[in-house]
Amino acid sequence: MEFKNLRIKELKLTLLCIIIGVFSGLSAVIFRWMVQSFHNLMWKEVKQWFSFTGRISNLIIPIIGLLIVSTFIRYTLERNNQKHGVTEVIRVLNKRDGKIPYYIAPVEAIASSLCIGSGGSVGPEGPMVQIGAGVGSSIGQIFKISSDELKLLAAAGASGGLSAIFNAPLAGIFFAMEALVKKLHCKIFFYFALSSITATQIYRLFYGNKHLLNITEAFWGSWQELFIFLMLGIFGGIIVTVFIFSVNTAESKLKGLAFHSVLSPMAGGAILGLFALYLPHVLGEGYETIATTLKNNIPMEIILLIIILKIFATSITLGTGGSGGVFAPSLVLGALLGSGISNFAANFFSNIMGSHETYIAAGITAVLSSVFSAPITAVIMVIELANNYEIALPLMVASVSASYINNLFFKECSIYEIDLVKNGIRDKETEYFFRKSSVS
Repeated sequence: MEFKNLRIKELKLTLLCIIIGVFSGLSAVIFRWMVQSFHNLMWKEVKQWFSFTGRISNLIIPIIGLLIVSTFIRYTLERNNQKHGVTEVIRVLNKRDGKIPYYIAPVEAIASSLCIGSGGSVGPEGPMVQIGAGVGSSIGQIFKISSDELKLLAAAGASGGLSAIFNAPLAGIFFAMEALVKKLHCKIFFYFALSSITATQIYRLFYGNKHLLNITEAFWGSWQELFIFLMLGIFGGIIVTVFIFSVNTAESKLKGLAFHSVLSPMAGGAILGLFALYLPHVLGEGYETIATTLKNNIPMEIILLIIILKIFATSITLGTGGSGGVFAPSLVLGALLGSGISNFAANFFSNIMGSHETYIAAGITAVLSSVFSAPITAVIMVIELANNYEIALPLMVASVSASYINNLFFKECSIYEIDLVKNGIRDKETEYFFRKSSVS
């Protein structure tokens, strides 16, 4: 009888994960449409209202967008003592019963799509993790399942959401296992796979089977080149150290200002507006910048500048009330790093080097690995994005070396876990930059 009940419970979870995959995939489709719609609304319709100001209209759009997003979050989430982002998903999975209020997913979708659409230097992948988790939790609550099963379904929804928006089912599965639940388990893999496969297929029905990098012809050279990838990973870890410190500092310092509610998002929007006027490469998701690096069309002297300003723009966006994820900025930083290292190494080691595109992929792997403290996920994700398994070895070298730098500075904490450590929710110690606060 007990065995029969166990089989029934497993069958129920199996069906629920498939259902969650369907709705996570549809959520990703709607969210992607919302991002594009808000982009068109803000940069075409609203910009037209201010056409009499000339180029100054580019300055106005991010101010309006960030002010609306900040106000919207304050009156929906913060008023109800709720938070948003992947950090909140980890908090729910580790310290709560897995219940995510029904309104969290649509609020996150609206806030993040408007922020991205109006020029915020953030991406859609992080929000999709919370949207997917909200979908999974909501479906679990409808069927009144136990708290442990509810946590499983929330994580399965997060896995499906990320898989769909990235068109990378394995990456979504391993991100949920490695970064969210911190467990690599056969049964967990099974449930996450059901959600991820279903969500990805739903997304592909609408947007096709497109890969962000799709560098099927990329290759690497002789074994000596692996030392270049080792150094690339180290530089990636250093860039991520600055990135995490900058984002964390902006969020903790700027959000604590007395005038944060109005003046802070206006100031942040004005800064983003200046970028829109003079260096639009650092705004939005940044996928166009990645495409440009693949073509090797960004001069060496500009690469370092864009890296610095991208870190600054993302920190300002999140610190002054914006909403969005750090996946896309991490991809951009990694692509720029890879392009810079490739161009530099070509001056000295061209006889042992493979293709330029391999360095782009390795740079992205290094940054993702260190930002999310998830070296396995980073390698698998970039292989899927590149649609090329042949470059797996250099990606692994870059991932491991970048992870080592993360371990030196943040004791294996991801960018999401810093806040949890500071608030005593995670026990890891980040001895160089951050200390636990007295808040529990």
